[in-house]
This record gives sequence, C-alpha cells and structure tokens, in this order.
Amino acid sequence: LSTIKTNADGYAAMIMKVLDKDNIGYIMMGSLKSLLLEAETHSISTNSEERKKLGDMISNKLKPTLDPNPLKRWYHKLRFFVLDNWQRIWVIVLWLMIMAILFIYKYIQYKNREVYEVLGHCVCLAKGAAETLKLNMALILLPVCRNTITWLRTKTSLGVIVPFDDNLNFHQVIAVGIMIGVAIHSVTHLACDFPRLIAATPEEYMPLRKFFGEEQPKRYLHFVKSQRNTGLIMVFLMAIAFTLAIPWFRRGKLEQKLPEPLKKIASSMPSCDLSWNVLTLHMSRPTNFEYKSGQYMFVNCPAVSPFEFPRIMIDGPYGAPAQDYKKYEVVLLIGLGIGATPMISIIKDIINNTETKELAQLDLAKVGSQHEPQSEKETFKMRRAYFYWVTREQGSYDWFKNIMNEIAERDKNKVIELHNYCTSVYEEGDVRSAFIHMLQSLNHAKSGLDIVSGTKVMSYFAKPNWENIYKQIAMDHPGSNVVFYCGAPALTKELRNLALEFAHKTRTRFSFHKENF
Repeated sequence: LSTIKTNADGYAAMIMKVLDKDNIGYIMMGSLKSLLLEAETHSISTNSEERKKLGDMISNKLKPTLDPNPLKRWYHKLRFFVLDNWQRIWVIVLWLMIMAILFIYKYIQYKNREVYEVLGHCVCLAKGAAETLKLNMALILLPVCRNTITWLRTKTSLGVIVPFDDNLNFHQVIAVGIMIGVAIHSVTHLACDFPRLIAATPEEYMPLRKFFGEEQPKRYLHFVKSQRNTGLIMVFLMAIAFTLAIPWFRRGKLEQKLPEPLKKIASSMPSCDLSWNVLTLHMSRPTNFEYKSGQYMFVNCPAVSPFEFPRIMIDGPYGAPAQDYKKYEVVLLIGLGIGATPMISIIKDIINNTETKELAQLDLAKVGSQHEPQSEKETFKMRRAYFYWVTREQGSYDWFKNIMNEIAERDKNKVIELHNYCTSVYEEGDVRSAFIHMLQSLNHAKSGLDIVSGTKVMSYFAKPNWENIYKQIAMDHPGSNVVFYCGAPALTKELRNLALEFAHKTRTRFSFHKENF
C-alpha cells in the first residue's frame, strides 16, 4: 500500500484534527482506541429480521443432503448434469456419431476388399481411423476462426443451442480425437500391416501389387524410403505443433529455462502478471467500426515516431461471452486484475443505455404515451448490475480511477453497485488492518474518496466471500441471473460450482460465463 505510506503525514494530521480538537498537540491512547472501535462498528452491516430469515433459509437449502436411495441420487445427478450441459452434450454426441459412421463405413469397405485377405482387421482399423482424421482435420480450425465465431454469435440465433463460449474446449477435444486417430492409424500400419506385407507369400501378395508395387517389400526400410513415409513426417510435425500448444509454452512458463533462440517460440502469449505496467491507449474510432461492449480486439503498433501520433493497426472486434449481457435483467460482473477491462466497458455501456432509456421515457411522457417502444424492451433488459473488481496491488486502481469516478457520478438511480477488493490487505475485523480501515472511514467522510483505490468507491479487504455474494443477489433477485467472469483460470471453478449449486438447490438460477486470459 505504497500510496498510504506516501500520504502518511496527511493522514496523521487528519487523525489529530478529529481527536485533538483543543490543539494541545497530542492525543490519548484511549481516544485512538475509541476511534478504531467506532470505525469497526460502522463496517458491520445490520440486516432486517426478514432478510436474516431469508438468508438462513437459503443457507439451509445449500447444505449438502444425501438421499438414502442410490438410484434417486444417481437420477438427480444425471438430471442436473443434462440440464447444465445439454448444449455441450448434443454437439459432442453429434460429432461422435459422425465419426462412428465414417469409421464403420470405411471398416466395412476395406473388409470387402482384397487387402483384407492378407492384412486382416489391421487395415480396416487403419483406414477407419484415417477417415475420422479427414473430418477432424477439416474441423480443427473452425472453433478458432474468430471472424466466423463472432459472426455466428452476433448475427445468428445459434447461440441458443450452440455453446460458442466453449469453442476453445471443442478445439482441444478435436485435437484429442486427432491424436487418437493418428495413434490407431500409425500403430496398426507400423505394427501390423507392414509386418504382414513382408511376411506374405508371393501368391498372397500378387493381388496387392497394384496397391504396393510390383516388387514385394522384404524389409522395413522399404516403407521408410518409399513415398508413403509422408505420414511419418506429418506425425512428427503434428507432435511439434501439439507440444507448442500446451499452456507451459503458450503462456511463457518455460521461457526462463530455455536457451535464447527458443524463448520466442515459448512465449507466443504475454504473461498476465498484475506487477506489469499497463498502457491505456486512446484512439479515434475508425469509420464504420461497429462493436459491442465486452468484445475485444488485437492492437499492433509497427512503428513509433517521436514527431507523430503513432499509426495503430487493429484486428477485430471479436466476440466474447460478456457481449450478450443486455439479454439479462440482473448481471454479476467479476474482474480479476486486468480482467476488469471488459467489465468496465460493459458498465459504461449500461450507464449510457440507462440514460438513453430515461430520456426516451421523458420524451414519451411529454407526448402522453405510457408504452415503451418494443425495440427498446428487446435490446436492453438490464435493470441491475453488480461489479466486483479483485486486485492485489493498490496501484492497479489507477488504471480505471477516472472511469470509476465517472460511473459513480453518473449512476443517479444506483443501477450499478461497485465493489473493489484489495487482497493484499487483511480482512475487515483483523487487528492488522483495523488502522487502515479507520483511515479509510475518516478520509471517506471528509473527502468522499477511498484511501485504497483513490476513487469514490469504497474498497474492501482480503478476498470476497463469493458464497455470501451469490446469496445476497439470490435474496434480492430470485429468478434468473447471469455471472460474467474475466480473469485467471484459478477462480473459474469456484464461481462455476457456486452457480451450479444455487441453480440446483434454490429457485435462483445463475448462468455462468467466463473468459480466461
């Protein structure tokens, strides 16, 4: 908390002004203790009896209960699994069915050919696996075609049945399918088909000359020298591609351990450490550039001149899960570190849409109409947003300080609830953070600014209690809510499990969407 240390003299003077009203030049320890206790008392929120009962009821529902009947337990688990994953299930089932049909078709085709008499089931397995490879090789790049996925997500209604948020997961599943297909195809050829060709009698080999040449191969080296060894080269190149695609290489985790020539290969994606400097880039909007809040783009600056504004090249915008926030009435936005960036964009968009909606309602009131235009109802349903920004470094708040203050000022109807969490400070109630909390309360009462974030938004200490946050939203908004998360993968599992737990055990359904960097 470097900023607090820098302004220590000012905070000391503020404490003296509060406690030393007679200007005697010192304060008593008892007075300081009372001030600390007063700050802690103000931080404790009191709930009404009705809300307390509702909270207890939700807590009881969330307690794990074990049905004595194993069949019922299995049924409930299966039912919830299907409800939560039906989009993924039908896509995977369709993919598996197509592969099975292709495999069986090729297997039967080769079983009825002359080669089957010599090579047996081995050639059928190899060719069946090769047929699935044709499909998967054609599909492998589709899930990572950003322009295509963005167009499908934005311009069509396929998002209702197709889980576009899982495009990278499906890309990885297809890669696994390719690995299995390559393994079956290669092993059956190398360990079964080739030895059988070498061991075949001249009479057995005669019908196969049109496939493998007039001269029967006598040694394994024959297959290595022949033009058919292109498959081995492809397997070798695929092994390199698969290796460089694993997270250790993609996120530069091995960069420090590798020799200099290989460092660029092992760091194709930048590291996301909160200790890195963050650049805010302001640029004019290109002509006909359309985007939705929550989307992202790639920025490239090929050259910087000291005498001009730099030429910026952009690639995008590309679709992201959070771009569909307008379809929901209540949204919970969670940003971890720099992952707050798309959420800040959404919050600004909410403010702009809310103000536009209010102006439209005023205009309608002037002409005596009480009905809102149908298009407005369809495009902007959001009526409440909760934003939680969790960061470790106090300096991170400087990234969006001006924007946070602007949002706090413009949100007249309190549509957006802002929460900052600084995890480098001990939680409230801990004696080690009591003094900081006292300064926080005094400074906020005096200037309206938080000493931790430097904004009008009060900061909380330590990590958020996500179960309590979900519970609070469930009490205030029973029904359907949505959670958008952007940040490191570490928090994804906890947030998704909580969303599923509330959906299974209460009437409130949280739809979870994530975007990891």
